[in-house]
Order: sequence, then C-alpha cells, then structure tokens
Amino acid sequence: MSRQRRHGSNGDYSDWHYAQHDDLTAIDIDWVEYCRYCRRPLALVETAHDVGQDKSADVLRRIGEMASIPVWIALSRDVNGSQRFRVRRVFPESGAGWRDLSSVEWYQVLAQYRTCHPISDES
Repeated sequence: MSRQRRHGSNGDYSDWHYAQHDDLTAIDIDWVEYCRYCRRPLALVETAHDVGQDKSADVLRRIGEMASIPVWIALSRDVNGSQRFRVRRVFPESGAGWRDLSSVEWYQVLAQYRTCHPISDES
C-alpha cells in the first residue's frame, strides 16, 4: 500500500492497514464484472477520477493473468453533465493506449464480456 495518501480515509480496515509496517502491502479491488448466472468473474477494473493522470494497475494485471480475465483502468470525469471515461486495457495488453469513451461506449465494452461468456447447463 502506498505510504503517501492522496485522499482521505477509505474506511476502518484501510486506516488500520495503512498504519501498519511496510511489510503489509495491499491494493483495493475497485470493480469486478461478473456473470449474473454463474457468478464467474469476467473482468477487473481499476477506477479513479480522471484528473489527467497516468495510472498503473500492476498487481491487478497479475491477478487478471492468473484468473485469465481482462483488466482495465477506467478514469471517469464529468463533461458538461455527461460522464466520460478514459480507459486502457492492461491485460491482455491491447497496445492501443488510452481511449476516450462516452458512457454508452464504455458500457458496450463491458457488455461484450457478458455476450461472450457462454452459459452452461452447470451454471
């Protein structure tokens, strides 16, 4: 966990963990898209408010690799009353870099995981 807080408290557990020695390192997992039928995770998303920053998701990428599911970074901002997203897929790497998407476009990206996930008789 970063020793330099950029924002206020994130809750009791976060406060406790933050106060411990550097040997304890952790990330919070912001978002897990999953199948509503079988509960299988479909994608991981690191989220933040977009202030023009670059953002990494190294640990989340490794979790995505281990689980064989995509990992995204989604930075959101309000533009004239509409939600906009600056997104980048970090696993599997697309090479496309950051993309600026409307809320509808970002929804379509996430919805593709639901349509591509086969529903089996065991679900």
